[in-house]
Amino acid sequence: MVLSIVIKNFVLEVRDGPDTKVEMTRGIKMRPKVAGEDGIKVPLMVRPYKG
Repeated sequence: MVLSIVIKNFVLEVRDGPDTKVEMTRGIKMRPKVAGEDGIKVPLMVRPYKG
């Protein structure tokens, strides 16, 4: 229920725009990361939805 409220009310975007290269890292679990950066986080920008 919380996820549906977030999706309905906010816009989630990759920090550097839609052309950001994302790759998968290997470990215990496959996780996305920004290509060429250290760490396993994909930074997101969160904006309120204005529709």
